[in-house]
Amino acid sequence: MSASANSGDILQRGIGSQCEEAADGDILPPKIYGSKGLTRGGGELHVDSSGHFMKRFRNVLFKKTAESQAMPEYDRVELGVIEDSYLHLSFLHEEGDEIRVSVSDTWMMGQEVKPQNSYKLPYVDDDRVELNKLYKL
Repeated sequence: MSASANSGDILQRGIGSQCEEAADGDILPPKIYGSKGLTRGGGELHVDSSGHFMKRFRNVLFKKTAESQAMPEYDRVELGVIEDSYLHLSFLHEEGDEIRVSVSDTWMMGQEVKPQNSYKLPYVDDDRVELNKLYKL
């Protein structure tokens, strides 16, 4: 185990000496609260008083290995939704790599929520693709 792994620091999945260019990437939060009043101390990520949450998470890495098909890596973010709202997810990734997005409704016992809209936008100058999904929560 490396010294950084023993230090107690939480390392983002995939970030390490083999991936220097993404060392400044964001780490997804475990939960986004529906309002500041529902947070534990007010410092956690939450929907603002106008009912909006606008945040981009950049350079979030996911582990991809030969075993990913049998045991895929994933990040789970719990969203605290106070009333009907829209969730817009956008992912920029290399063409050929597949990103699977699953939104589950915990009030309906884990039932998957289907997107209202889903589309891909290929970039002209390179092999990147933007995947966009819109959900009504």
